[in-house]
Amino acid sequence: MNDMTVAIILPVYNASETLDRAITSVLAQSYTNFTLYIIDDFSKDNSREIINKYIHDKNIKVMFNDKNLGVAESRNRGLNLAVEDVVAFIDSDDEWLKDKLETQISRLSVTNGLPNVSHYNFISDQRKLVGYDKNLLSRKDFLKK
Repeated sequence: MNDMTVAIILPVYNASETLDRAITSVLAQSYTNFTLYIIDDFSKDNSREIINKYIHDKNIKVMFNDKNLGVAESRNRGLNLAVEDVVAFIDSDDEWLKDKLETQISRLSVTNGLPNVSHYNFISDQRKLVGYDKNLLSRKDFLKK
């Protein structure tokens, strides 16, 4: 499983306040066999300037939309670029723990390659950490978080 390649899709729209944190959390992963696809959805803030700081990183590929297409279409554009074995998604206001990819890649051997979501944390507006962990995460539970 350690030779498995991962495409990480990061759609961006006016995310200058959180984008740097999201990108650096991906680049800090203990599992390093990935490509981060950043798709800027015609941001009006300085997201492009932040993205340009990382544009020469060997693990990053960037696409700038010519007009605002929305988050779903931006993710789809990233998927169309991806050639890796596995796909992971990160939102521009998310931050990954250092071992997130490593943990998920190791879980793929247990789940026979089926998609898995097992745990995530949410940091509230008051900076309070709210953990969420279940053996089985239903669609309803996932979408309400």
